[in-house]
Amino acid sequence: NRSSDLKLLEKKGVLPFSALDDVRELFVSEDEAEMVKEEAKMLPSVSITKLDLQWVQVLSEGWATPLRGFMREKELLRCLHFGTLTDGGTTNQSVPIVLPISGEDRTKLEGVEAFTLKYEGKNVAIMRNPEIYEHKRRRGAVGNGERAIRATLTSKWCSSRETGSSAESSMF
Repeated sequence: NRSSDLKLLEKKGVLPFSALDDVRELFVSEDEAEMVKEEAKMLPSVSITKLDLQWVQVLSEGWATPLRGFMREKELLRCLHFGTLTDGGTTNQSVPIVLPISGEDRTKLEGVEAFTLKYEGKNVAIMRNPEIYEHKRRRGAVGNGERAIRATLTSKWCSSRETGSSAESSMF
């Protein structure tokens, strides 16, 4: 089947996913949901804010395609300096989508292959292959009343990547 062959090539990284999909949702499939929920219980976790949860929703529903999760450092820098992403082609992206974490979380997550995002005690997503990096801030990036951006910019550290929603939150 041509479609499954193309999906396999995309999964192996031979074809960029933008060649196959316009929108990439990050939800866990129904047949994997229970297994992923059990896995999420075993992983270290980070509590997130309502704003972070809203970004998880945006990412999970594919509204930030081609992102596959919170921005990696390279993606953040391209976004801040050029207003674009270049994975799988060039895409306009002027709004940074990052997960700010505390120094304590940074220490806890050092070297882990995956961790769980929790909102109000509920597991909402698993971050796989995380990259933790110092938060790059741009002078003058915060305008009048931009509380959400200001809250993100006050964090010293960011974590990124490969988010899969665990479908445990009522939002998903």
